[in-house]
This record gives sequence, structure tokens and C-alpha cells, in this order.
Amino acid sequence: MKLIIDGYNLLFADKRISGSLPGTKQLQSLHNNKSITWLEDARERVIALVENYNRSRKDEITIVFDGSANLRADSQRIKALLQNSGIKIIFSGDKGNADDLIIQLVQHEPNPRQVSVITSDNYIKDHTKPTGATIIDSVNFISKLGISSDDAKKSNTPAEPKQKLYGISPAEAEKWLELFGIEDEE
Repeated sequence: MKLIIDGYNLLFADKRISGSLPGTKQLQSLHNNKSITWLEDARERVIALVENYNRSRKDEITIVFDGSANLRADSQRIKALLQNSGIKIIFSGDKGNADDLIIQLVQHEPNPRQVSVITSDNYIKDHTKPTGATIIDSVNFISKLGISSDDAKKSNTPAEPKQKLYGISPAEAEKWLELFGIEDEE
């Protein structure tokens, strides 16, 4: 079986995977590339959990993350795990986002019906389901990783960032309209 996993979506589906979210100052440091320890730790937890899941199964698994590759140089354990695991890690890089890359991967599969996509992201679901790929919600997949789905549902961490679920605020929309020289139709 072939699995394509929305890496950050799975990471944020349960606090025990994502760990304690950093505060504002730490996020600013993340943005400035001064300290990405939290993100690397959480990403490595996802990779290790998936590798452990796949030990007896030997599925072909691709985990897709946004951004550029940044596995720590001292992360020999993760590199060793991946070497013989059948797991491939892809970063979207500057070419786009992970959502669109996952959709492209599924659409370019010779037989998408043999692919399972692990995500809670409605955009990805809407664009991959018509191909015949099986969709597995991230929270449901977590139970297969040895983390019970009941505990995942109790987590206060949403599977998607709040901004992605609700869109931009009216003030942000007004700024974008102004930036592009579009007059408000009200």
C-alpha cells in the first residue's frame, strides 16, 4: 500500500506529537531562523512514529512538509531510521505548499486508487478524493500510531491552524483589496 501523509497536519492533530507550542517570542525566533528546535523535535516525532508504524507493514510512505528541508545535522537517529524504512520525506520548498504538492503526487500516481492520503485538510480531501484515493483523517491515523483517537480528540490543538479554518479577518481583507487596488463593493 502507498501512503501520502500531510506531515504538519498530522503533527498538529495531537499535542503529544506537536509537544508544547512555542510562545510568541519563540515563534518570532522560529521565523527569524534563530531557533527551530521545537519544530524539528515535533517533526522528528512524526517521522519516528510513522517509521515505527511501518516496521511490520513495509508500506511505501511519503511524508510531505511545507518549507525547506532542515533536519538537524545531529539527527543521525532519524537519518538511520529512514535509510531502510521505505519512508520518503519531501519538503515543498520554494515551489509551493505541501497541500498542492500532495495533490500533485496523487494526481500523478498511475493508480491513485491504491493510495491513501492521511490528512484532515478539506482542501486536500476535496482535490484528491475524486481521483479514487482513500482519505484517512489524521486523528484516525493517530490511533494506528499507538496514540488513541479518544486522546487525540481531547487535545486542544486543532488539526488545522485557526486562520486556515476561518480565513482572514475583514481588516486583513481590506488591506489586501487596497494593496491590489480593488475597491470594496459595499
